[in-house]
Order: sequence, then structure tokens, then C-alpha cells
Amino acid sequence: MHLAYLAVSVILLGGVKEPVPQTIPQGVYNEKGCEQWKRNMEGAKRPLIDPGTSRPVLSQQFVCQPVDLDDLQKMPDRARKG
Repeated sequence: MHLAYLAVSVILLGGVKEPVPQTIPQGVYNEKGCEQWKRNMEGAKRPLIDPGTSRPVLSQQFVCQPVDLDDLQKMPDRARKG
């Protein structure tokens, strides 16, 4: 098993009847690199308005999710086989 970490931004957008969550993959890192990415993002100035949707950003969370790279590489093959 070859372990890596998927960096993901989770954003909760307002501006409609109910909040809408968005998950945005940010890349694959080793554990130390993902933790550094997370610290950098948490320390960065956060926008009040999402530039892609022009909706208010209610909250943001930055996640480092462990993933098995060997398993990820097999996923496209499994999808093609149907």
C-alpha cells in the first residue's frame, strides 16, 4: 500500500434558500506536505464572496484525507470494465 494524502477544500456557500457545500480537490501530497498546505490555507486571508459563483462564503474547512495510491490507480480500470 502506497499512502498519500488528498488535500480538499470544503466550502459552504450561502445566498440561496439553504447553504450549498462544495468540495474542491487541491492535490495529492505526502503527509508533511499536506499538513503544510493545510496550515498555509488556514493562515491565508479568506474571501467573503466566492469568486466563481459570487455567493457569500459561510465557512471553509481544509482537509487532508489519506488515500491508497495503488487503489486510486486501479479505479479507472475498474470503471472502464463497467
